[in-house]
Amino acid sequence: MAVVLGKGRRPRSCPFGKKTAQVLDRYLRARAAHRYADHPELWLARKGPLTASGVYQMVHDRANEAGIGHAYTHLVRHTFAHQWLAQGGQEGDLMCLAGWR
Repeated sequence: MAVVLGKGRRPRSCPFGKKTAQVLDRYLRARAAHRYADHPELWLARKGPLTASGVYQMVHDRANEAGIGHAYTHLVRHTFAHQWLAQGGQEGDLMCLAGWR
């Protein structure tokens, strides 16, 4: 489980599986060698902690590289919710994962 802060800095628990745990472990080991490793923020970029605009820029850039066209963070969130429900996921679980009341 990971505890994340969502909108309004409300904490919520997010479960994750073995693959995600392995990737997080690999990231944390690489992060320890980052020149900004002393910052408390988990995600680091070239110039320090990753910001909201940095996340937006990454999503936008990766979408362009993949030939998807214009993509933005809210679209990724919306697509996740749509696919979750389309694949039989429960609304209550989605609300918990997405931090919705």
